[in-house]
Amino acid sequence: MVSALNPSNLDAFQRRDEARKRRAERGFARDMQAEFAAVAKENAEAYEQGLPLWQGERSQMHATNIARIVERRARAIAFAWASDIQRSAKSSLRLERKGYDDEIDLFVLRYMATFTARKVTGINDTTREQIRRSVRLGIEDELGTAQIARLIRERSGIEMARYRAATIARTETNSVANGATRAGLDALGIQATKRWVPASDARTRDTHRAMAGSDFIPLDEKFVVGGYALDRPGDPDAPSAAAGEIINCRCALAYQASGD
Repeated sequence: MVSALNPSNLDAFQRRDEARKRRAERGFARDMQAEFAAVAKENAEAYEQGLPLWQGERSQMHATNIARIVERRARAIAFAWASDIQRSAKSSLRLERKGYDDEIDLFVLRYMATFTARKVTGINDTTREQIRRSVRLGIEDELGTAQIARLIRERSGIEMARYRAATIARTETNSVANGATRAGLDALGIQATKRWVPASDARTRDTHRAMAGSDFIPLDEKFVVGGYALDRPGDPDAPSAAAGEIINCRCALAYQASGD
């Protein structure tokens, strides 16, 4: 196993970390896509029946359902990555701590507070606007009621839902995993430095690729990426203007325990 704490081979560490995240993303994306599809289906049926859009039970619960999906998946991801740090600390530093799980649980609660405040409303509004846009496009193309309903299902519930679900799953998986690793270090009281480890393929954005070979820096310092100060890849507290450096990021975060 190549750990995020004192990895001897950063390339191997990044590849392993990204593979684990891809596995976590798949279930996350399935849950999100199913929710988008269910809301699209409900509104398509309402349109066919001449009923107002966004009045169904599923639509009214959409924001709540999104938050529930993210919290369930975030909790599983956080504990998986925090457990990795815990095992590594026990193996290399002979370090353990009671109440470790409680600290990770607090991290999840803080993460969800940020996610709910910043993203749930936007996701809900985007779903609503996509459905309305499908209706507008259908009317502009002079489609019949049944055809417009099908457009809602296919465009909002399948085509765009697949892309949106994948983007949300990848972005939040990376953010939670990297954040939980840091939370694990803090819970164990480990003094360490950190290093941004970019994915090394053609999809990696130039600003992230530029971080390859950078030095380890103190935990409380920020990385400067694309002109923005980020605590870590997927930093949920980054300014909204830095979204281009956060969305779909696959970079990892490695740590070097002080004195090693």
